[in-house]
Amino acid sequence: MNAPLTEEDYARLDEEAAAWERAREESEERIRARALEFDEHFQALALSKARTAAEHLRIPPVQDDTVTALLTREFPDEPTAIDGFLGRDQSALFGGAFKTGKTSVESECARCLADGEPFLGLYDTHLEGNVGITNAEMGERDYAHYLRPLGIRNTDAVRVWHLRGYALNLMADAGCEAAVKWLRRNEIGFWFLDPYSSVLAWSGVDENSNDEVARFLVRLDTVKVEAGVRELVVVAHYGRQEFSPGSEHVRGASKLDDWADVRWNLTKDELDNRFISAMGRGIETDECRLLRDPETHRFTVSGGDRRTTIDQERVDEVVAIVTASPGINAGSIYALLKTTKNRNEQSKAVLQARQSGRVFAQKNGTAWEHFAVDPDASSVPV
Repeated sequence: MNAPLTEEDYARLDEEAAAWERAREESEERIRARALEFDEHFQALALSKARTAAEHLRIPPVQDDTVTALLTREFPDEPTAIDGFLGRDQSALFGGAFKTGKTSVESECARCLADGEPFLGLYDTHLEGNVGITNAEMGERDYAHYLRPLGIRNTDAVRVWHLRGYALNLMADAGCEAAVKWLRRNEIGFWFLDPYSSVLAWSGVDENSNDEVARFLVRLDTVKVEAGVRELVVVAHYGRQEFSPGSEHVRGASKLDDWADVRWNLTKDELDNRFISAMGRGIETDECRLLRDPETHRFTVSGGDRRTTIDQERVDEVVAIVTASPGINAGSIYALLKTTKNRNEQSKAVLQARQSGRVFAQKNGTAWEHFAVDPDASSVPV
């Protein structure tokens, strides 16, 4: 049985209770002070952001803003920058998967603009000023390797800013000023920014954040206008996942897609054929196959879209197999086809070869034998 508490025990308990109360009050005071400190910090941060936004305001000139004035205004009659690919004063997003040849196509486009030749052999170019390339992806030696075989005649019309190993922060005033200064000094009218991901990293921008990317694109547009650049092409990478044809998009925030006036898409199929298309404001160029000259590194249009190209290549393979093995049956053709191992696609390829009039089938007992049609023959077996 516990002994009864004495007066000294009660006094000691009162002192302990008072100490706990003082500790609780001191703890609450520290918490209030810390909360006030955080509140002051966030208020200062918000004020800093507001001041920064105010400093970066770009107010349009005062003018008559009525639709009447807009519709009666005289706009100069100017050609597009690249017929079928980019209108005057537009910005494009040039997307492609890893190692599809974005830099090669970019370099060929720069050559065509500088030399006044049609892009891909078909699409007329109209350059105002010089072509500027912000190269943040490779060293000077490697970039020279890309450019030299092209045989650019008007080399002074192409200016390259080599930035690998440096950091051009476009979210900082100093970075914007440096970019504007370079673009103005070189009289750039058509600007390639390659690659987008590097400039975002330099600028401390999360490529997956729509809010941060939106602010970055405002800065980029400001640089473009202040430097007097007419056209801008931002080169970006697709994600590494597999896309179904037509669903390709660059990785990161969707705001980038929203921003672009035009989207250029560079893709390749399982046979390593390259294809390009363009879609946007006033621009609609269907997907077409590209042919690259191995000596000059120049590109030309050489066919239709991915579906048409792969079908044609499979038909060509069927014709080659049948030519080498007259009388071959369908199962043996399927076994020899290298462009596809899918039975439905194999059957389709043989059928299309017959429909094209390049192959005919002849029944021998229960089997159908296949023969190549002589192109010089006056008639084709039915």
